[in-house]
Amino acid sequence: MSKKVQRIIWIVLALWLLVLSVFVYKASRPLTGEDGITVVNNYIDGFSSDLSEAYDEVKEKVVFIRTDTSSASGFIARSDEKKAYIVTSYHAIENSSYIKVELDNFVSYDGELVGYDEILDVAVLAIDNEYELSAIEWGDDTLLKGGNFVLAIGNPKSEDYRDSIALGLVSSARRSILVKIDSQNYYLDMIQSDIDLSEGYSGGPLINMSGELVGLNTMVVNDEANIALSLGSSELRYIVEEILHDNEVSRINLGIRAYPMRELTNAQKTSLGFELDEVSGIYVDDVLSSSIAEEMGIKTHDVILSYGKIGLDTYDDFLEFIYTNESRFELTILRDGERIKLSYPL
Repeated sequence: MSKKVQRIIWIVLALWLLVLSVFVYKASRPLTGEDGITVVNNYIDGFSSDLSEAYDEVKEKVVFIRTDTSSASGFIARSDEKKAYIVTSYHAIENSSYIKVELDNFVSYDGELVGYDEILDVAVLAIDNEYELSAIEWGDDTLLKGGNFVLAIGNPKSEDYRDSIALGLVSSARRSILVKIDSQNYYLDMIQSDIDLSEGYSGGPLINMSGELVGLNTMVVNDEANIALSLGSSELRYIVEEILHDNEVSRINLGIRAYPMRELTNAQKTSLGFELDEVSGIYVDDVLSSSIAEEMGIKTHDVILSYGKIGLDTYDDFLEFIYTNESRFELTILRDGERIKLSYPL
């Protein structure tokens, strides 16, 4: 290669590096608007820290709910040509003599109770859809990880503070909470975050940084700040579908605390005696006394591999099984390396 060609190559490289340096400098330096206000480009979870676009998109789907006994938040979960369907917390409308649903444009409607699930504190309301209301965009809560940022939008305290927004971190993507309803124990899988859910946020949406629904804001633990619980969008979708189809929710309450094997860490698998590449099945972490699982003979540390001929590998697989509400079913479990079939009823 001649010296002249080498010189040309070096000149081209130098010019390219100069252009690249200018681009990087402009992209990273603070932006100053015409009014002199400086805006710094920061990013959270790969998204701009300016959340106004996501907020504006979602707040139009958030509603204010008022009854004769309380107030709460809600959001438009589905809509068609005639009706818009609102999801909120059941405790907010329980035993109410009237339900008022106020949209973001301040237009108010009488809410018709379509159905509810007392166990997971979910209610679905219907209102007239004369404004061609669009539903919130559903996201996948199973993609959440501890440390992800999430947003809550709602109406804390009263309508004076409607369309408020709160930012927080996911503390645990799946936290099993033991509750007792009508003398029966249930394990509920919830998203735990450190968002300060003031009274009135209940029933509103938990969204990711893309503005997608990942949960229904449900409760705080003993009124403690920074321990907020939300029902994940995956299970919420099953509940809403069943209410809209049957006006009620049916499920199999196995009475277990369980996690997909693929969600266990390598340290957990090692301590439990599993191979690191084991991802099939649902690991049973606890079995409630007097439960269906105990009656069937399921034990702690079992791995549920399938029901019937359908494999159980993911949380969605497990939910599909739970909400089939089969009166008779057969499970294949793995115990100490041995496959065992268990049936219900026995």
